[in-house]
Amino acid sequence: GLAGNLSLAQKLINDMRYIQPEAWIDWQYMEENNDQWCTIKGSFNEQTYAKVKNYYVRQQCSRFIKEGYDIVTSPDNRTLAATNPSQDTLVVVILNEGHDVVHQIDLSFFSDLPTNKSRVSAFRTSESENLARFRDFELKDQRLIIKAPTQSITTLIIPAKAKEAGVSLAEIDMEYLILPRHENNRAVS
Repeated sequence: GLAGNLSLAQKLINDMRYIQPEAWIDWQYMEENNDQWCTIKGSFNEQTYAKVKNYYVRQQCSRFIKEGYDIVTSPDNRTLAATNPSQDTLVVVILNEGHDVVHQIDLSFFSDLPTNKSRVSAFRTSESENLARFRDFELKDQRLIIKAPTQSITTLIIPAKAKEAGVSLAEIDMEYLILPRHENNRAVS
């Protein structure tokens, strides 16, 4: 069911955030009469198949975070954030295995932010949705405010340019995290 699929999505998010592999490859494409680990459920005897909820849960990451994207640190371990190679698009995946929660995504480290939400694409998979587009979020003062419903995974594609390096985090009036030199694409506030 969906709860197990979201649990596996958390493992994918953890791997991408902490292990930082070059690729996250799923080896179990199809299973017979099961919907937990696979993306396609089949009957080998009848030679029939159908997409399962996990197909859409996985797409929330794999369809939008592509080869060449850089994973950037986000302060919530239920999220995964990445920028495209040209650094002009931010992708944020929000996982919610619990009750409804409101996220306020701080976009102050980005420039050329959209002035209205029509330029932001949003997709959700939940008990009743399969990679469904939605517009139930708000852009306000360099923040994107979004409610993540119970048992859901949400992806936001935000046109935003990463600000030029050179601003010292020590100069910004907020808490910060010191990271090794090889982690130069990360900043946590």
